[in-house]
Amino acid sequence: MGSRRFAAGMVAIVVAAGAAGCGSSSSDDDKTTAGTLTPAAFRSQANAICRATGARIRADRPPTRTSEFAAWGQRSAQIQDERITRLAALSPPAAQHAEFEQLIERLEVVRDQTSGLATTLAEGTRSEAIRAGRENVRAVSAASRSATALGIPTCSP
Repeated sequence: MGSRRFAAGMVAIVVAAGAAGCGSSSSDDDKTTAGTLTPAAFRSQANAICRATGARIRADRPPTRTSEFAAWGQRSAQIQDERITRLAALSPPAAQHAEFEQLIERLEVVRDQTSGLATTLAEGTRSEAIRAGRENVRAVSAASRSATALGIPTCSP
């Protein structure tokens, strides 16, 4: 397989890693007496965050030249970082707090690996890119499981 086709295949992995969010506000009606969001408000706000940022990530088309992957990966990681920051500002229902914290941690891993994978595609060897791609797939899968379990599937990378 040519290096261009190989890079295009690896880009598909990186694109799959960045599918989420950008912002929503809450009202007092959406919060319980403990200040956390109701389950419905939490899901609604988290999904809105992830839909918006996911659209921005998808709008930044992957490069066609391997020399452009590192910069593209950094842009994607910045949007993913915004998603993580905005999600982390939400107050999930108490019963989902631990699961939500795990999702945030997994999304951070995906963000870091997305940036690293893009750099590896631009500067590394084929075997390094394959290894980084496999690690990224595992991280994306773990984050997707967490998001689905929380009822916020749009936050699946």
